[in-house]
Amino acid sequence: MSHTVSGLIRRSPHIQAGQNNNGTYTMFCFELSEFNKGTQGAEDSYTNYSVALFAKTQGAIEFHQKAIAEGSFVVVTCDKLLIDKQSSNDGKEYIKLKMMNASLSDFNNPNQQQAPQQQPAYNQGQQQGGFSQQAPQQQHQGQQQGGFTQQSQDPRYNQQ
Repeated sequence: MSHTVSGLIRRSPHIQAGQNNNGTYTMFCFELSEFNKGTQGAEDSYTNYSVALFAKTQGAIEFHQKAIAEGSFVVVTCDKLLIDKQSSNDGKEYIKLKMMNASLSDFNNPNQQQAPQQQPAYNQGQQQGGFSQQAPQQQHQGQQQGGFTQQSQDPRYNQQ
């Protein structure tokens, strides 16, 4: 059974290069926390996840270095979860779920400078790859949102 967790990397990840029988690799370890809002008088709680990802090729290492950084929002998928119980010095027990055989599904790193994507001038307005790309059109009149009818403020769209 597959598990998917998304969250913000709040602490700097642990990155370590290594070597085994399969060759060289780079390990990326980080933690995610999922906030659980307490209902009906119950306390708020957190579910903590521990993730270890491994990259072998230079391209994979560079990709993971961009994605896995403090402040990044990541989506991680794994095959199974392993319960890891730890006790603190004051006797409190902490439970962490280790994501086994994890992979990075998606990420958003606000610390990265991203170049704006631009289409070449000669290609604008033409079909690409055999598919026509049309701009999404919005319905302005009588648009439903949250169970309420919302009318547009622009008088051009309110004409009967």
